[in-house]
Amino acid sequence: MSAFCGAVSASCASGVAITYMVGGTAKQIKDTIDNTLANIPGIICDGAKVSCAARIATSLDAAMMAHYLAMNGQAYEAYTGILREEAGETISCVGYIGKVGMKQTDKEIIKMMLAKQ
Repeated sequence: MSAFCGAVSASCASGVAITYMVGGTAKQIKDTIDNTLANIPGIICDGAKVSCAARIATSLDAAMMAHYLAMNGQAYEAYTGILREEAGETISCVGYIGKVGMKQTDKEIIKMMLAKQ
């Protein structure tokens, strides 16, 4: 289990695909990534599958908003939070948060889940 919610990455990719499919430029695609990852990188996975659908819907809503903003020339600037100049660098920051930054969060969530039983 990872405390980083996979719906965030999946929805970001979905938003990017939509931007691409409607003829978005490389900049608009990058802006869709930035707009999504500036908004929702902190959603955690707590293993609660019942509420997972809500996190998926929230993430997709954020990705669609990111897409519409990008298509209208609106985007967060580099170095706003975890955003970097290159999309790959921003994605690496999110990966680092999921892999390294969430280690303790993983442990704490597991403790809470086991305490219920």
